[in-house]
Amino acid sequence: MAEKKTAGLSISKSKSYAVHKVQLGNFGIDKERTGKFNKGGKITVTKEELKTIGKHRWLEVSNG
Repeated sequence: MAEKKTAGLSISKSKSYAVHKVQLGNFGIDKERTGKFNKGGKITVTKEELKTIGKHRWLEVSNG
């Protein structure tokens, strides 16, 4: 059976916070995505993961 692909949301640090040491903590997201985000990259998360992370002024969220 093929693996179900869940549509996700892209998150990244807001450009105004790019130089700040804001980091994603332990929110149940795998280490690979957490590391990429903490280095300034854009990652994809599910709605449930985003709900766990919460809304922050340093977080940019976009569809897909």
